[in-house]
Amino acid sequence: MGLTWARVAWCCRPRATRNFLPVRSPKIAPQTFVDLLTAPCQSLADEPDRYAGFKQEMRRFLPAALVTDTVEKPAFWQFVTAAIHEECQRATHYLLAGGTVDQFKM
Repeated sequence: MGLTWARVAWCCRPRATRNFLPVRSPKIAPQTFVDLLTAPCQSLADEPDRYAGFKQEMRRFLPAALVTDTVEKPAFWQFVTAAIHEECQRATHYLLAGGTVDQFKM
């Protein structure tokens, strides 16, 4: 499995509240999913514990030099949170638009 923004966001959640959003559940309405997604996405940059948890998780998988040169830099965390926020907005737009977006055709 590759590293996805959803996994990165999950790693940043406090351990006591880690639970996956029901991404593929046919029983959940798009608006319900958006409602569940909004709060964690918005609070990601505001909670220092999430940044600390993210760094801790990345130390488990990445070489120490890479963590020091990238993950531990505040600018990197700003980049990550901005990218996650953008992906949350794209997912919200997709779900609330009825699942229609412009597709790239090869």
